[in-house]
Amino acid sequence: MENHLSTRLFFFRIIMVYNFLNMTDQPKDHRILSIEDDEFITLFLTDVMWIFGTADNIKLTSVSSTEKAMVAIKDQTNRPDLILLDLALPNKDGDKADPENGFKFLELLKTDPALMDIKVLVFSGSSDPKYQERAVRLGAGKFLVKGDYLPKELIDVIKNALGITSSAVPIPQTPQPPETTSGSMKPIEPIKPSQVIELPTIPPDQT
Repeated sequence: MENHLSTRLFFFRIIMVYNFLNMTDQPKDHRILSIEDDEFITLFLTDVMWIFGTADNIKLTSVSSTEKAMVAIKDQTNRPDLILLDLALPNKDGDKADPENGFKFLELLKTDPALMDIKVLVFSGSSDPKYQERAVRLGAGKFLVKGDYLPKELIDVIKNALGITSSAVPIPQTPQPPETTSGSMKPIEPIKPSQVIELPTIPPDQT
């Protein structure tokens, strides 16, 4: 038993040293804060970041109100690099969602010297040109309409905003069929009479 524990401790120490030596090679975390009160959209974004963003160390945190968002962005140890901002949001959970809440949050963020460097992409269900113009005027980098972007297109916009140039998910190559020497399939030869095997007949039951 003691030998078994000693062996496990030995390998554990090796793994710890290996991880420590490779800490400098780890890519920088890219923290994203999603402010979204729709659970379906939150799950969608979680899946998109996990599938297409894991290789680039994209970390997603989600909150459902502007009140919770203010708490999150004031946490200096985990301050986001980018915010995905819905507009129709409640100030508190349980309150009525209103686009004005999203605009007010964006304005507060972009007029605070300590927070104004955080990048913002509006991710809204509205395609109203007036909303788009107002959001950009208040400091949003882009106005993205929900439903207009496929997952890969959405993550490309996010990576571009974060300055990420690497590709998180390699595109698998379609396997090619094996080539034949003549360039075409070999025709199937007919079965010769000599290759036919006759099965013995079974006499009927005499009982």
